[in-house]
Amino acid sequence: MATKVTGKNQITIPASIAREYNIHPGTELVWRQGREGNTILLKIMPSVDEQLNDIREDAARYRIDADSALADLQRMRDEEDRHSPQNQDIEEGMP
Repeated sequence: MATKVTGKNQITIPASIAREYNIHPGTELVWRQGREGNTILLKIMPSVDEQLNDIREDAARYRIDADSALADLQRMRDEEDRHSPQNQDIEEGMP
C-alpha cells in the first residue's frame, strides 16, 4: 500500500489502516527516524480519554479509588515539573 505526500507535506492514511488502528481526526502520531535512512517509525498515541479509561479500569480491577489515584498522579507530575531542569532554567531567567 502506498500513498503520496501532498504539496503541504500531508499524507493520507489508508482507510483500512485507520480503521484497524482506530486513527481518526485528532489522533496524535509520533514520528521517529528508523535505523535505516529511508525508514520512518510511527507510534499512535492514545487519547487522554483512552488513557483515563485504562487507568479507571485498572483501578477498579485492584479496588483502588480511581479519582484519588489520578489526583495523586497529577500531584506527582506537578512536582516533577517544578523540579525539571527545563523549568528551573526558565524560572531562573525570570525577574
